[in-house]
Amino acid sequence: MVGGAAHSDLWMQIVADITGYRVFTIEEEVEAALGAGLVDAATAERGWVTLVERARPEPAAQAVYRERFEIYKSLYPALRDAMHRLT
Repeated sequence: MVGGAAHSDLWMQIVADITGYRVFTIEEEVEAALGAGLVDAATAERGWVTLVERARPEPAAQAVYRERFEIYKSLYPALRDAMHRLT
């Protein structure tokens, strides 16, 4: 992950817990360099950034997210119209 949220340990842990995947960020502050054309494709393929593991899924937190998502899914049909009117 890159960008603003990648600077937050809390957000990195939330993403890991919800997705079930380890989360990596890049050590260097260069996420825009490839898109801006400052790094060519060959350099990118050789590896021009250092990945840093930021979070691993925590089983207890994953269980809570799964439980809460099931509750949300059961409530959504009854609340769908009201939620869409709020947009």
